[in-house]
Amino acid sequence: MPDNSPKSQLISDSGVIDSKKELHTKIFVTLCRIMSLALAIIGILAFIEGNF
Repeated sequence: MPDNSPKSQLISDSGVIDSKKELHTKIFVTLCRIMSLALAIIGILAFIEGNF
């Protein structure tokens, strides 16, 4: 029997529907972390270039 967490399943009148909200949330958070890291690196580089 597959281990489906109840968080990823929605039950409606037409039956059980698998939700991809958890996957979309993880992708969004990962993209935000990557962008934050890139902006921090760009900020540090701008600070160093501005002082020389």
